[in-house]
Amino acid sequence: MTSVGAHVAPRRFALRLPRVQLTPYLLLVPVGLLFASLFGAFAILGRYSVSHGAATDAHGYTLNQYRELWSVRYDRTSLTNSLEIAAWVTGLGILLAYPLAIQLVRSRRRALLIAVILIPVLLDVLIRSYGCVMLLGPSGVVPRSLRFLGLGSPELLFNKTGIVIALLNELLPFMVVPIFISLASVEGTVLEAAALLGAGRRQTFLRILLPLSAPGLIAGAVIVFALAYSALAVPLFLGGDRVATVAILIKQQMVELLNFPLGAAVAVLVGVVMVVALLAAQRLVVRIFFAHYSA
Repeated sequence: MTSVGAHVAPRRFALRLPRVQLTPYLLLVPVGLLFASLFGAFAILGRYSVSHGAATDAHGYTLNQYRELWSVRYDRTSLTNSLEIAAWVTGLGILLAYPLAIQLVRSRRRALLIAVILIPVLLDVLIRSYGCVMLLGPSGVVPRSLRFLGLGSPELLFNKTGIVIALLNELLPFMVVPIFISLASVEGTVLEAAALLGAGRRQTFLRILLPLSAPGLIAGAVIVFALAYSALAVPLFLGGDRVATVAILIKQQMVELLNFPLGAAVAVLVGVVMVVALLAAQRLVVRIFFAHYSA
């Protein structure tokens, strides 16, 4: 007589491995390829910047290009002019962006105001540049309005002032939107608590809104500084040959003179300035806001 257990099939124990979700990693592939191409291009520029020769003929190693950037007056002026213009555009952008961002947070017609602010970004850079030339030229609307108000007849074209005004008009949305996003994330109860504790508008802005919007301020300032420092079309149309900038210098060396090593050295230096500006802005904002207000 056979037992019941003899007819039961033996159990098979399968080794179950945890499932690996590949979808998130596959989604990162396009971004990884983009960053790899950017770093690869920067590495190629770095190789050209320390090489001898002209055009695409790169051989040997030398630092003569970097020495020339500081020894030649035109090259040195291009670097300082771009730095000055970018600093002015960033500073004025911060002063103008906070009132606009606060108004966006409070307004009920937020979508309409955002669309109006983003109009300069939607237009082509050539259209914006030509429009600024017509507005700031000797017979433009702005100089005629200033003369009508008795404020004189300032020259706003082919100088740094015109470039700063045009870049500020073009890049202000890149400062307003990040600050607006940071301010919109502030809970209304925080502002109500500040009002109940007797804080005025000035104290509320300096001690609550400004520190809490620091991430948006850092993002906007870095984006505006980078775009203003490396701008080409606006300085080319509104500055002409009178205002030298790094973008114009790179164009002259690489396109007109086929001096790839010097043009690559300027491009590498611009990239280094961007990284230093990002780190400096982040450390400065963190030190001023978080360290000061947490003490």
